[in-house]
Amino acid sequence: VAAGEFHADFTDTVLWAEATFRSGRLFDPDFYYAAAMPFGGQWLMLPFLPLFGTGMAAHTAGMVLFSLFLAGAVALLARRALRFSPVWTAVAVASALLCVSGSEKMRELYWGHIIYYSLGSLFLTLGLALTVSALDAADAPAVRRRRWTTLGAACVWIFLSSQNGLQ
Repeated sequence: VAAGEFHADFTDTVLWAEATFRSGRLFDPDFYYAAAMPFGGQWLMLPFLPLFGTGMAAHTAGMVLFSLFLAGAVALLARRALRFSPVWTAVAVASALLCVSGSEKMRELYWGHIIYYSLGSLFLTLGLALTVSALDAADAPAVRRRRWTTLGAACVWIFLSSQNGLQ
């Protein structure tokens, strides 16, 4: 469906991926970026460039991968951190995906390219799932290691996510 609405604003992620692929560096010194995001959507499109080249197929494959990550993060938050039943987890995932697909602008922000808004939602959802899981772990000695491991993973995730900076 994105091909029908595709415009210049959508191309940033796949072009950033191409610049990374071409230069072999995180940031190509000859490419001018709107923002410097070391953990941007370019990483999700990069694996598809050798297969499809820089075009709609690589863009679509990267967006599908992003949608799977976003749905997985919501499912992890609902199921593991909030202890929803499988049915309510499915409702939570469906509701989240419907909310970010409800208008033309929201579809552009979440399904047109992977940029600040969609990355922020993904990073926040996964960070919240890790943090709530860690804080919710029982204090029993057998579970304590899992609690500290999950809390450590949350801290690392939040630190790495913050490297994109505020836009």
